[in-house]
Amino acid sequence: MDYIVSHYDCKTRRACRLVKQTRSMQYYRSVKDPRQNLRGRMREIARDRVRYGYRRIHVLLRREGWKLGKDQMYRLYREEQLQLRSKLPKRRKMVDDAKTIIEAWRRDYNETRPHMTLKNVAPEEYAQKMSALNAEN
Repeated sequence: MDYIVSHYDCKTRRACRLVKQTRSMQYYRSVKDPRQNLRGRMREIARDRVRYGYRRIHVLLRREGWKLGKDQMYRLYREEQLQLRSKLPKRRKMVDDAKTIIEAWRRDYNETRPHMTLKNVAPEEYAQKMSALNAEN
């Protein structure tokens, strides 16, 4: 909502009407306990045990005596941005390597290898012969 109000220079009432959201929802301030002690302990555990996900941290907190459910644990875990790093960079590197290998093969196949349809001549040589024949005519 703040984005719409600031970038389009309109009032909050108009912005709420545009996105079909009630104004009471926009002005609502939660009265729930933010549980800062719990969040701090979660960060400590996640910092000490880097590869632990929210389920393992939930078990450790329950053993310590904290009262919370798995859904609340998952919500707090996400809000604290403690998600484990995905391992995509390695996979992405493998894809880039495969693309370079395939591109080298494609260039070799299409430019230097002889083709039966071109009377067993490489495409570059065939193109040179055809351009020489066209230049003579």
